[in-house]
Amino acid sequence: MSSRQLFLCPHCKTKMRLTSSHLEAELFRVSYFQCTNVFCGFTARGEYAITHQVSPSSTPDPSVNLETFRKTG
Repeated sequence: MSSRQLFLCPHCKTKMRLTSSHLEAELFRVSYFQCTNVFCGFTARGEYAITHQVSPSSTPDPSVNLETFRKTG
């Protein structure tokens, strides 16, 4: 697990720690977080999805089809 701070607890504003994480699909990950403040006790589930490519791969997998991200404005 990474020691980088990902989130603060939305209730007490203390650092949350990543307790577990797993891939549910090739481009979709589910993670579980726990507030490090023992008096708070908040736990949460988070979801991460790869939705767009910023730069195409030089070794593309033909089964992966992502739109290219285009910044607007």
